[in-house]
Amino acid sequence: MIHLVVGAPGPFTDWCARMAAALLRRAGGDAEVAGASRLEEIGWIALTGAARDTVCYAIAIDDALAHALDAAARGPILAVMDPRAAMLLCLDQPGLSTIEAFRAVLTSAVAMGRAAAHAGALPLSPQACAADPAGAVAALAARLGIDPGPDGAAAERARLQPLLEAAAAAAPDAAALEAAIAAHAGDARLARAMTAALGDYAAVAAGAPCAEIGLHPDLFQTGVAPHDPLRGPVDVTGAARFLFIGGYAPLPVGEWEAEALIDVSETATEGMYAVDVVIHRQGQATVLAQKTLTLAAPGLHRVALAFRLHSIGALVETRLRSERAMFDGVVALVDMRYRRRAAGAPTRT
Repeated sequence: MIHLVVGAPGPFTDWCARMAAALLRRAGGDAEVAGASRLEEIGWIALTGAARDTVCYAIAIDDALAHALDAAARGPILAVMDPRAAMLLCLDQPGLSTIEAFRAVLTSAVAMGRAAAHAGALPLSPQACAADPAGAVAALAARLGIDPGPDGAAAERARLQPLLEAAAAAAPDAAALEAAIAAHAGDARLARAMTAALGDYAAVAAGAPCAEIGLHPDLFQTGVAPHDPLRGPVDVTGAARFLFIGGYAPLPVGEWEAEALIDVSETATEGMYAVDVVIHRQGQATVLAQKTLTLAAPGLHRVALAFRLHSIGALVETRLRSERAMFDGVVALVDMRYRRRAAGAPTRT
């Protein structure tokens, strides 16, 4: 049998998966642990695994797995963790860059929120489990439909206690997280932007309604290779090209509106521009929405694009392009927001 744990990368998801497998073994079964984020991978494990039970842990889920969860009689085990605490723990993992850790945590937040929609999901948090480890283990055993016995449960709690302590020690403290990211990335502005975005994703990870997600311009890049970090206005002088690109953040499936606040200098008003929303999934880019702009007056302009996101885990990119050669002027991205829309709601312009 396959038992699915969905959570953030780090020790708490590891604790949930290892504890579930240990309890199954203590109850007389044969269990192993394997990482899997796609239904195809889980199917392969089910067909080829030697153990009677396999606990699969996922920090991301694909569309097929999401639909399989909807049809599953039993819900997943949710290793619920605030994205800010998860990011703090990810920074300690060797070989993982700051941006890789950031995107992995955001993707896991979307996966947790999606899995939480199942009525039979068992949510566990590191703080609650650390406060009452015996109760947490009992709830996990009941979810698995087994009785490992008091001695077996106590032995496994003691053996896996270091993982739980490490997870519970990570607090979603914004100031501490910002300082840790700045030290890891060497970029205070990026740290501030990441910390703010991770705060917005806390509701997503908890499975709560999320009306708006903001991405600071410091999370974007210049449109021309080597795609340096976007730090202030972009000079539009020269041939038609992308002026800024980025965000690259996963969003929950549904109806969305991307709203960009753009500041245009007087000399840049002579140009034609195009803004679009693109998703990147499995190496493929798909345009979801696009709009041609005539920014005829200098100053701030709000540009909104409505789009529907069908794929879970896809990275959303927003881009601004000049459509013809320009001789002078600058354009600045001031703010970027993604807002939930009711189905059929009109798009603001």
